[in-house]
This record gives sequence, structure tokens and C-alpha cells, in this order.
Amino acid sequence: MERRSVAALVALTVMVSSCGGGEEIGATTVGVSGSTTVPGATTTLSAATTPSTSDVTTSLPPTTVAVLRPVTSADPLVVWAIGDSFLEIFGPALVNRCSDTGLMAAEVDFRYVSGLSRPDYFDWPAYIASELPEVSPDVAVVMFGGNDAQDVEVGGERFDVGTQGWVDLYATRVAEAMDVLVAGVERVYWIGLPIMKSDRFTANAQTMNGVYQAEAALRPSVTYFSSFELFQDVDGEYNAYLDGKLMRFTDGAHFVWNGAYRLADAVLPVIAADWDIELTS
Repeated sequence: MERRSVAALVALTVMVSSCGGGEEIGATTVGVSGSTTVPGATTTLSAATTPSTSDVTTSLPPTTVAVLRPVTSADPLVVWAIGDSFLEIFGPALVNRCSDTGLMAAEVDFRYVSGLSRPDYFDWPAYIASELPEVSPDVAVVMFGGNDAQDVEVGGERFDVGTQGWVDLYATRVAEAMDVLVAGVERVYWIGLPIMKSDRFTANAQTMNGVYQAEAALRPSVTYFSSFELFQDVDGEYNAYLDGKLMRFTDGAHFVWNGAYRLADAVLPVIAADWDIELTS
């Protein structure tokens, strides 16, 4: 299949001034885990919120990871970055960093007010399955959770955020998305949520991050990347400013350009290491 060029993403840069787009946000946290554990990633869950993924995951992909193909300037690594509005600025930042390598080409596909909790609103697994043949990526970089911490109803049964029933249901949603991706790409890099200004959002983010980490650990080709610590200050707290630079919008969640590049510069070496791509400083 013909792959889309990075140039198609230039139009995205004009959208960044409206970050959030009225999007309702829940809570966030970060960590790295999965088939590969990235140093410094930690996720702490209470007994009440620990996802029982063994109960909700009924089928898993093979436990072996395919040998990765050589990457050259003539045949660059194709990266597909997908998710909710956290990708609005982080996505283009990652595209720029990938382009700078001369060995990676990326494109972004995000949807405002979307997520995995409400497939009745936007069905990400179905959309991913329909787009994969056209995009034909080697790698998927994924970030969800901005809208997912909400009560949901399925078949007349209500699942309230914070309950084990909600965690188990969310784990099935995450597992479905991961399995669709694993079937179509060589590697998936699932990024957890960062610390948020809101304590409630942060608590919900930590719960969701725990689900991402647990489900990634069941799939050898999925790496969970924790961004939580990356956006904590020296006291382990939320701070919109890090290293003297503004990182987050006034909503206390979304990234401004400095924050987007901070995350992109942390994620890119993880991808490059897997694919034997040497990054210049």
C-alpha cells in the first residue's frame, strides 16, 4: 500500500492554538512497561483499582516478537501517532523529531473528545482496523485517556469510574485496541498520561496507566512508556513550568510546544533503540 508522506501533516500545525477543543478531561499519570520496561517508570495502584486483566483478556497474540526490518533513508520507519487531543501538539512535535532523523517518517491521526471508554461515540478499534491497510505503518505511538475517566453504561448496566467493574471494562477496551494494532504493526508504543493539575484527574490517570501497563505486559510487541515522572517537578508535584519553560496549557493537562517536545524527545530514543536507529545529539 502507498504510504502517506510526512508533508501531509504540515496542516496540523495550524490547529494547535485550539488545544482541547472543549474536550472534557478526566485524569492522567505516566509509566513505561510492556515487552520492554523503560527505566524510571512507576505506577502505583490501590488494591481497589488494580485491574484484574486475567479475567477480562480472553485471547492474546503470539508471545514471540518478529525480527524487525532494517531501516534506511530510502525505506524509512513509518510511524503512526494516534489518540485523543493529547496528540494535537505532541503529534506534530513527534513528526518533526522523526523527520530530523532522516530515517523515520511519521503522521498523526487524532480525534477531539474521543477515547476508548465510549466506542458508541467513536470506535477506535474499528477505525484503526480500517486505516491500517492504507497507512501501512511499522510503528504505532498511542496516547489516550483524556476523556476516558467517565461513567459508562453497557447493556443497561452502569459502570462508575473508580470501581473494579469500570477498571475491568476499561481493560477490555484497551486490550481490544492493542490487539487490533498488534495485528497490523510490528511495534506499539503506548504512552501513559502525565501528572495533572487536578488531583482527581491525576488519580484517574494513575488507574488508567495501570491498565495500559498491565495490558502491555501481556503483549511482547507493546511497550508502555510512562510520562508521569517526566512532568513532575523536583518535589514530585505538578508544575506547569519545568526547567524554566512552560510545559502545559492553563487547563492543567494538555501540552504546549515545550511539553510536546519534552515528551517527543523522551519517546524517540526508545523507538530508535528497538529499530537500531542511531540518533545524533
